[in-house]
Amino acid sequence: MIDATRQLPFTMAITALGGQGGGVLSTWLVEVAEASGYYGQTTSVPGVAQRTGATVYYLEFFPKGKNVDLPPVMSLVPVSDNVDVVVAAELMEATRAVERGYVNGKTTCIFSSHRVYSTHEKMVPGDGTVDAAKLLQRVQNQSKECLYFDMEALAADYGCHISTVLLGVIAASGILPFERSTYERVIKATNKAVERNLEGFNQSWKQVENLRGGDADLPKTDVSSSVKTFVLPKDTANRPETQAILRRIDNYPQRCHEYLYLGAQRLLDYQDYKYVNSYLDYMDGVLKVDNEALDYELTFQAARYLPLWMGFEDTIRVAERKTGRDHIDEARKEVRAATGQHVHLAEFMRPRVEEICGTLPKGLGNLILNSSFLSRLVNKMTGDKIYYSTKLMPFMALFLVSMMKPWRRCTYRYHVEIQEIESWLQTLTMLAESHYSVAIEVVKCQRLIKGYGDTHERGMKKFKLLMNILDELKNDGEGHKKLMALSEVALQEVSADRLEQAIAEMFCARQVA
Repeated sequence: MIDATRQLPFTMAITALGGQGGGVLSTWLVEVAEASGYYGQTTSVPGVAQRTGATVYYLEFFPKGKNVDLPPVMSLVPVSDNVDVVVAAELMEATRAVERGYVNGKTTCIFSSHRVYSTHEKMVPGDGTVDAAKLLQRVQNQSKECLYFDMEALAADYGCHISTVLLGVIAASGILPFERSTYERVIKATNKAVERNLEGFNQSWKQVENLRGGDADLPKTDVSSSVKTFVLPKDTANRPETQAILRRIDNYPQRCHEYLYLGAQRLLDYQDYKYVNSYLDYMDGVLKVDNEALDYELTFQAARYLPLWMGFEDTIRVAERKTGRDHIDEARKEVRAATGQHVHLAEFMRPRVEEICGTLPKGLGNLILNSSFLSRLVNKMTGDKIYYSTKLMPFMALFLVSMMKPWRRCTYRYHVEIQEIESWLQTLTMLAESHYSVAIEVVKCQRLIKGYGDTHERGMKKFKLLMNILDELKNDGEGHKKLMALSEVALQEVSADRLEQAIAEMFCARQVA
């Protein structure tokens, strides 16, 4: 709590990304302070969202009194090692406050434990996420006290904004000597979603009371849980085709069943029963060359990665998702649309000649791509485009593309992808007998192939770079380890430049040796 006899202002820094209500929260706090007989001041130093950090709102409070002849001179920016409270609307921003030097042994940290992943984390082709437990530990080590829980989830549960939850935590913490009724009057004075905001404020107050009884834990997601049964579309469980697929899966080693079920489920949604059986036909070929003594590791890994490639993203799949009910419901949930409210979705798309030709019949798509004149002609239909997919005409255009699903096998893109998949599987079966460990790493290289458009093209380029050096690696006693290391390099960079450099360095060192 603020010491009324101290000669320096009480300082607070609030860090929030765009849209998280940092400005509203700081304004509320100044109004509460002034209504309680304190001088209050707030300033802001804008950031660029997830690129260079959040906007920092800096507040100072100083009590009015008989011993104060003149208003205090307050600072406009926070100073390292001189911030009493740091408030963050997300865990990473709390860590950034530590890096800026705002947090030390006298600082109380209040933050939400949920994650908003940074642009850098999302750009990494592999898993670029920072370990949340390490972030939390760093903040705890530097702070006097930490008050945290998933405030975003609480705000969603009660239909309020996270700034309201943060205000409730600040109020309940007792750091500021302001009455609860004053906070509530300020919320009511806004005349905006008053009932929901008061409910969120009250629930966050209760949450702080619970936290003070023991340490909070980061919310845990059970990533190990998985589907153990074949989850089928409605009215298909008793179909002969379904039972035939289940019988085929039963013939595989037990440890492979889970991925085979999930793969079959994915590909049935993606295409049809025939496509699922094609997947199992491919898997039969892998199983024939696998080794029981090695617990069928190759089959296990292939069952996991093959459906991801066979379910490649093409224009048909993208259109199907953009017009799907789940996509619209998810968007409505994200913006918290009430029943009866209209929500329009603006879909940003950037079709290229390759995507357009990929949707055409094999012969026509190949003809256009190999003709500079036709390619230039089709190129006039490409470029950045915005489709309002909830409006009639744009929706119908996307819906018609999604209806091409039964003809996917006739498209140019399908033939290209299946050719690459079969070449990859042939490589696996050739390596399995004499270079089993290398074959395992070749399966895992499929992780590089993902996404759509430019993303897919970059991933395929890196994948082919690795496939092109297999002849060298398979005869190397450490070949599987080197392929694993190169795959990790490829998964950490968007472009192929770093991978090309790593390959050159590896073979240059080998020649020197």
